[in-house]
Amino acid sequence: MTVSDKPAAPAAEGTDWLSAGGVGLLVVIWGSSFFLTSLSLDGYAPLAVAGGRIFIAAIFVTAFALLSGQGLPRSLRDWGWSALVGIVSLALPFSLLSWAQLFVPTNIVAIFISAVPLFILLLARLVLKEAISLRKWTGFGIGFLGLVWLSSPGSMPDLPLRDLALPIAALALTCLCYATGAILIRIMPPMRPLQGTAGAMICASAVTLPLGLGAGLAAAPLVTLPALALLALGLLPTGLAQTLRFFIIRRRGPVYMSIVGYLIPLWAGFLGIVVLGEELRASAALAYGLIILGVLVSRDGRGKRVPPT
Repeated sequence: MTVSDKPAAPAAEGTDWLSAGGVGLLVVIWGSSFFLTSLSLDGYAPLAVAGGRIFIAAIFVTAFALLSGQGLPRSLRDWGWSALVGIVSLALPFSLLSWAQLFVPTNIVAIFISAVPLFILLLARLVLKEAISLRKWTGFGIGFLGLVWLSSPGSMPDLPLRDLALPIAALALTCLCYATGAILIRIMPPMRPLQGTAGAMICASAVTLPLGLGAGLAAAPLVTLPALALLALGLLPTGLAQTLRFFIIRRRGPVYMSIVGYLIPLWAGFLGIVVLGEELRASAALAYGLIILGVLVSRDGRGKRVPPT
């Protein structure tokens, strides 16, 4: 959650197959989250999907935090920050994302989420008052152009403009929530990573689980494809991946980790097109290229930002 634990020394020179394998696994796991959400939505309402995945992940990460010795937040102040981070970076975006996927193809959603670093850049200027260089503003402009292009009807198969406004707004708010969560993590008091992550998930689950139950989470059959997809969604992208991300950053640092955010849309697009039969138009691919170019141009080379997922 925070950088209170000093990163481990970088691995020795040469090919670090363990870290490379971990990055590849993260791309597959996080890139599959949009696919798993789509399958879950075949049997559950959006609030039920959000509540279920966070509850399952909270159990997994809490157990891991306790077994690792980091435990849970200990003070009222730490629980307060965990609640704020959990609501902003988990409860709200997962709920918005699940609803948006009722209307927008998974490959488009994944491309949209790849723009989160651009939102972080903007908030760093507005909230943290960080100086933003001309190069970073140029990157932001390129990436923003990609977002506008992606939001156009030409990138969305069979979706008229009047039906796009609310889903696109939900995706934009999702990106804003992820970016705000990243800013909160930077300014919150020091807390050990797994300890803070577990606290945030517990607090997020306390908000979303009652809403999910009200939306029929417990009423659905347990042994169905949507139920299995929801279980996988909670265990893998929401639970295991967060833990794996922590270890990779400790081993190699955030610069090495940042490539994950650029590759996720490729795997998500593959699953959407090949398995779900979605269409990816050339205009959407161009928008993805503009967004990634904007993110790369806006980077300062020091690896301070890792795109949230």
